[in-house]
Amino acid sequence: MTVREYRCDERHENKRPLPANHVLAIARAMGNPTISRAACLIALAFGVFGGSSASAQTLDGIVVPESDSRNSEFAKLFEQHHERPIPNEPILKMPSLQTNEDVAFGTERNETEASESTWDFYKGLERLSSGAVDYSLFEDGIHARPFIVTDRSRGFNEPIVAPVTGTTNELNKPNKLKPTINLTAQIQADAAFFDQYTNNVQTVGEIPDGAFFRRSRIGVYGELYQTVEYRLEYDFANEARPQILDNWIALTNIPIFNNVIVGHYFEPFSLERYSPNRFVTFMERSLADTFVPARNMGVMVYGNALEKRLTFAVGGFRSGSDAYGDDVSFNSGFAGTAHATYLAWYEEVGQDNLKLLHLGGSYSYRANGDDPVNFSTRPSVRMRQQGVGGVPVFVSTGDLDDASHMQLFGFEAAWVHNAFSIQSEFISADVHRKRNADPFFHGGYVYGSWFLTGESRSYSPTSVLGRFREGIFQRTIPRSNVLDRNAGIGWTGSGAIELAVRWAYIDLNSNGVQGGDLQDMTYGVNWYLNPYTKAMFNYVRPTLRDPTFGTSKANSYALRVQFEF
Repeated sequence: MTVREYRCDERHENKRPLPANHVLAIARAMGNPTISRAACLIALAFGVFGGSSASAQTLDGIVVPESDSRNSEFAKLFEQHHERPIPNEPILKMPSLQTNEDVAFGTERNETEASESTWDFYKGLERLSSGAVDYSLFEDGIHARPFIVTDRSRGFNEPIVAPVTGTTNELNKPNKLKPTINLTAQIQADAAFFDQYTNNVQTVGEIPDGAFFRRSRIGVYGELYQTVEYRLEYDFANEARPQILDNWIALTNIPIFNNVIVGHYFEPFSLERYSPNRFVTFMERSLADTFVPARNMGVMVYGNALEKRLTFAVGGFRSGSDAYGDDVSFNSGFAGTAHATYLAWYEEVGQDNLKLLHLGGSYSYRANGDDPVNFSTRPSVRMRQQGVGGVPVFVSTGDLDDASHMQLFGFEAAWVHNAFSIQSEFISADVHRKRNADPFFHGGYVYGSWFLTGESRSYSPTSVLGRFREGIFQRTIPRSNVLDRNAGIGWTGSGAIELAVRWAYIDLNSNGVQGGDLQDMTYGVNWYLNPYTKAMFNYVRPTLRDPTFGTSKANSYALRVQFEF
């Protein structure tokens, strides 16, 4: 017998599910072993091997007629046996159809075992007929499994959940809708090597080489009633181990407000920061990210409008949250932050190519309270280990103790044309001081990328379960996977290969503050083995202009292997 298995990214427009009355009729015929085997072969011929084409084929010596024929001899067989009684419940209750062929067909079994298999098979076919599950035929029987559909243009997976029908389940117990639980994890194993010029060593100190985990995260997320979502995530690779990351509750699909989220999460500012790190093009975000607020405790309204072309987010936050989401102070800072994007052009080309123009802006007003203002950063390469010095700070304003408040401004744009893309941002910080002149700091970047294998960057105009951010780039889906056993044995494809180059800068010299000026060039190669695994190489060449030591340069080489889901 030919074995056919549906892949999760396969299109199913031409695969028609077996009509429910035919499927149930097969199950009702299960009491008779001879009839049951013939009926099940018919069901498999229609359900597993059936398509839009109506050609006849032979299955174990039985000629299967056209699938579109309503008056076939097999249809008459269904009608003859549709009144056959079905047991109300099995002697042994099984959660899903996981039997071998003998049990499934009730052959060479006594009457009690045949009753068990009849009930299990009936319930399994009932699930198939409802569209809740897809199925495969293996030599050891029939196995029901969840069907996952991949939205390639948006770069994420969504399970199709069967609708709840009636008020009781198959065991005559009331249906209880419970929160869903989904696991998420991320591993980033890095290695970095440095080659400094002599004057750079004199300016910032010697930088060691190293291997380390940049991120090592695990979390859960889910929803309830399609109106409540949650996420809880920890990172075990940060200096404060373990450290709380996203820890929030969102009320969704609310009239007027769209969605409301409460908890510890990223403030809505900057395209690069708002896009999850697992999906960004380079190993590290740009130098301009120094000005962007991180995760803080707060409440925010977010959503979209104008047929999902406009996204918005506005919220209030405690601006001094620690690594665990806490902020306790007699004079704590607070912030109001807003972000909006507009999709000026969007076109899907085939299954995995896009053309789009994304425009956006961010604003944040921040009262500092007892917290001083301090902007500092390293080149676009990181290395961390507790108790050991990693990459030192290259530029820093020091603590500005007399800063009362500041305003952050951000402007962003991204253009994607099939395999090519360009992205750029400009971010500034206008700091208001009580005793000194007000400094104006700024930074920005521009980068381009090109997929040698023809893919496009994936974009999501709306949020997905477990990730509230809208108007951002998402997971890259390769056209072919490397070493994919579902596609064959051995090397099955090249994956997706992306080349990228970025120029970035930050200027911390303004009105008496001599924090320094830093620029760097980053050259990257990304190899996406499959949608969840990729290898990255970045060559970063920073150029530092220090007020005291002058101009110095260095070279850094960084490697990363990432797996996440």
